[in-house]
Amino acid sequence: AITALEEVKGLPGVGIAYFDEEMRQRQHTEHILLESMEGAIEDRQFTVHFQPKHDLATDTTGGAEALVRWIHPELGFINPGLFITLFERNGLITKLDMYVWEEACKQIKRCKDEGLPVVPISVNASRLDFDVPDLADQLASMADEYGVERSLLHVELTETAYSDSPQLVTEALKKLREHGFLIELDDFGSGYSSLVSLNALPLDVMKLDMSMIRQATALNDFRIIQSTVKLAQILGLKTVVEGVEDAAEVEKL
Repeated sequence: AITALEEVKGLPGVGIAYFDEEMRQRQHTEHILLESMEGAIEDRQFTVHFQPKHDLATDTTGGAEALVRWIHPELGFINPGLFITLFERNGLITKLDMYVWEEACKQIKRCKDEGLPVVPISVNASRLDFDVPDLADQLASMADEYGVERSLLHVELTETAYSDSPQLVTEALKKLREHGFLIELDDFGSGYSSLVSLNALPLDVMKLDMSMIRQATALNDFRIIQSTVKLAQILGLKTVVEGVEDAAEVEKL
């Protein structure tokens, strides 16, 4: 592991690598997490939280996004940016994603059983999920097992996942839509192939990256967001704007 690399004077190609305590601690933590990942899924150490999506037209909660959190018995709260990256690296991310899908189904069933309002829940799909040949069949069986309408489950993907394997992802999304699931494109506006993705993918919802609302607020210029929403309307897509934090932004939207 290297924090800095300096070439030794007079010796081209010979360098000095610096290793510090922070890096040692990070490697130690990653080792513990890698060793305990599979057991953590079996022991249900992961919890799923639901971030609401507010519907400006009706002033009600119109949906939610499932967010997974890991409370490790020894290390405590683990940053999702750390453990999700590790899961993707060792191939366990699909197993974790299915865990989250099931928790979303359980939550919708609980609301229905208790007579509470039911809203669609979106779940992030990693790039490796689309390598599963029968992904659509598996999710359909799970939804049916819990008595959940498939339209209440949204598959959320990033442009990065699409750009890595566009043909594979597109075919998988078509099967998911044929089974009744809805598709959301996440982080729109943060990548480089946004317009290409919109034209090629079978989509139902466009989620604008929070960087767009941040910039619009800072510049007091909402023309880009306005144009993007109009584009979505032309394509027949619903829109979600991430990162809205105050009444002034709500009023602009």
